[in-house]
Parts: sequence; structure tokens; C-alpha cells
Amino acid sequence: KAQFIGFADNLAEYFNSMGNNLEAVQKDVNSEIKVKIDEINSIASEIATLNKQINVIEMSHGFANELRDKRTLLLDQLSAITSIDVSETPITDANDPTRETGGNRFVVKMAGGQVLVDTNEYNTLTCIARTNKEKVNQSDAEGLYDVYWVSDQRTGTLGDQFNLHNPLLGGELQGLVEMRDGNNGEYFNGIVSEV
Repeated sequence: KAQFIGFADNLAEYFNSMGNNLEAVQKDVNSEIKVKIDEINSIASEIATLNKQINVIEMSHGFANELRDKRTLLLDQLSAITSIDVSETPITDANDPTRETGGNRFVVKMAGGQVLVDTNEYNTLTCIARTNKEKVNQSDAEGLYDVYWVSDQRTGTLGDQFNLHNPLLGGELQGLVEMRDGNNGEYFNGIVSEV
């Protein structure tokens, strides 16, 4: 009987230790998600600034090849973090739609169509820690982040929640979210039957 109790104590200690280790990993991944969101904001700001500079040069009939190369590198960095869709369309004269001004409208959408950059303007995201009542999984660590769009950058007013579980999220960010929140629900379902 004493030996059985000893084995049970060891097993309980092992499970507690494993639970603490998994919680620490979840917190580390949560912090990494915040880093990626900050990177997205920084890259979006840089792309919007480059767009403005490119348009100023090209509307004066100059060539902005070096700035375009910098923007391409930023887009490569962004596409590693999340899936993106980029479009560039010439801006035409309002009085003569057949005459191009030399400027371009440059739009970057992420995660299946959400506008991140629209020429000189960009949207930002922010991380907000969940309260204990907002846990997704019962065993989640406290303070995991949900991500929201910032609707007013001057006041920091929050807009809509950004869907971290969007299947079109892609990139490193999707991998981090699946590590933090788990993706077992995708696989462990169905009916068990005899073979």
C-alpha cells in the first residue's frame, strides 16, 4: 500500500511539473505573438512612409527603384509573419481618367483581405490581455493576448477584434497561435467504432 501511494505521489508530481512547464511554454509563445504584432505594425508604418516617398518621386517623373526595393524587402518580411495580398494601381487624373498622374495606390491586405496599408495610411493592431473569465481553454495561462484593430491611433480606441484563428492567417503568426491555443480540436473528433 505504501509503495502504491509513493508511485501515485510521483505520478502526481510528474503531472504537476509537466503542467507548469506547458504553462511556461504557453506564456513564452504568447509573448512571441505580441512581438510579431509589433513587427506587423512597424512594417506597416514603414511601407506607408515608403509609399508616400515613392509617389512624390514618381509623380515628378523620377525613378524610385531603391525605395521600391526597400518596400519589397519589407513585404517579404511581412509575408513570413502572415499571409498578404498586394495590389498596385495607377492613380489617374480626376478630370481626365485616361491620364495617369505617375502616382500609384498601393494596398496591402493581410489574413484574407483585411486592409493593413492603403498607400500613405496604415492600420495598427494591439494586444489586450484576457481576464480569467475570458479563457478559451480551461487550462490556459492567465493574461493570454487577444488582438484588436486600433480604430483611432491618437486615442488608442479599439476597433474590431482581429481573428487569430482565421485559417487564412498563415505564416509565423498562425504557427504561434496554434502552439499557444492548441489545434487539437481540428483532429480529435468523430466517432469511435470497432474494427
